[in-house]
Amino acid sequence: MKIDVRRRVFTLNSKCLKCGSTNNLQIDHVYPKSKGGSDILGNLQVLCSKCNIKKGKSSNQIFLNLRRENHGR
Repeated sequence: MKIDVRRRVFTLNSKCLKCGSTNNLQIDHVYPKSKGGSDILGNLQVLCSKCNIKKGKSSNQIFLNLRRENHGR
C-alpha cells in the first residue's frame, strides 16, 4: 500500500472504527486482498489490533454489520 494512501486513511480515521480506541491502530482491508479487495479508500478501515484480530475470526458480513452500526461514533 502506498504511503500517501496510508496517511489519508489515518487522517480520515484517527480511531478504531469498531471500539473507538486510539491505541495500536492498523489499516485493515474490508474485503481482503486475497479475495480480490484493493487498496482504494472505500475498502480500507482503521481498526485497533484487538478488533482486527476479532475480525479475522469472524465472518466479514458480521463485522461489516458492526461497522455500519458503529460508523457514527
